[in-house]
Amino acid sequence: MSWHVEFAPEVEPDVAEAADWYEARQAGLGAKFIEEIIHVWEALADNPLLNSKNQKSSHRAATEFLERL
Repeated sequence: MSWHVEFAPEVEPDVAEAADWYEARQAGLGAKFIEEIIHVWEALADNPLLNSKNQKSSHRAATEFLERL
């Protein structure tokens, strides 16, 4: 069973800004960053308890993106 995962409204512009920043440093890196975000999003849909609870109805998820650079 997969859960429905939603980002808070402020997340989309933050992710876009971060992807642009990475892309400006190295071609293709922004796309890799977005792929990692999607991977974490899908993982949370499969297992919403994957990361610790941050607030009553939200979770914070860590990525391994920077560790792989």
